[in-house]
Order: sequence, then structure tokens, then C-alpha cells
Amino acid sequence: MGFDAYTFQARLRPALLVVMPFGLIIASLFPAKLLTEGVLLGLATTCGFTALLSELGRDAGKKKQDGLWKSWGGAPSTRMLRHRDETLAPLTRS
Repeated sequence: MGFDAYTFQARLRPALLVVMPFGLIIASLFPAKLLTEGVLLGLATTCGFTALLSELGRDAGKKKQDGLWKSWGGAPSTRMLRHRDETLAPLTRS
């Protein structure tokens, strides 16, 4: 798996935003313990924990995608290119 700018923006960042509050709670409850385990946390992060979070975030998004598209009447790009859709100007659509 390549770790490019898209993966960071679209997959890793949302996953980190979900996990961050839990990490902050744990850090505030056990501050001394985290100092000794900082090396292990750094190693886990370097060895692929961020890639795992990225994939978990992607999988959660993919599970919701079909339901969202169904409620919206299709994929956003497909919907906007339909002639009956008024999101884009007619000249732009054609």
C-alpha cells in the first residue's frame, strides 16, 4: 500500500480524529505509564499502526458509501451530470 498525500488526507486523518479523544483520555489517566511505553508506541506507529488506522477509516467509509449514494440518488458526480439536476449550470453539464 502506498502512503501518499491522498491516503493521509482521506483515510488516515479521519481515523486519527476518531481515535484521538480516546488516546487523550488514556494519556490523562496514566501519564507516568505512557512515558515508559513511549518507545513502544513510537515503534508501533512506525511499523504500520498508521497504515492500519488508514485502512480501518477507509473500510468504515466504504460501508456507509452505498447507503449514502442510495439516499442521494447516486454518486455525487453521476448525479450532478444528469440533465435533470440543477447543481451545475446547463452549459457546464453539457
